[in-house]
Amino acid sequence: MSDLDLVLLVEDLEQRLEAGEVEGEALAAWRSRFDEALATVERGPEWSAIVARCKALALRLDAEADRLSIERDRLRSEMDLQAHGARALKGYKPF
Repeated sequence: MSDLDLVLLVEDLEQRLEAGEVEGEALAAWRSRFDEALATVERGPEWSAIVARCKALALRLDAEADRLSIERDRLRSEMDLQAHGARALKGYKPF
């Protein structure tokens, strides 16, 4: 594969991140295509720029994973509060 093929894959993931369309299965499929492309890439004169772009993309993915973890924890906390409220209502007996 050419360097351009790898750049197109990176651009695809960048666009997905911008649109907020990154799901686990899609990311796994993208990673598989990326690994295949990386194994056969030519590593031409633009290679260092491609590597820098990939590293920046990795940082963005890490930040997105951190954001999603925080959101997951917030949702779990809200669900726990709702469960506590439901138990409290079950025990409430009006006069």
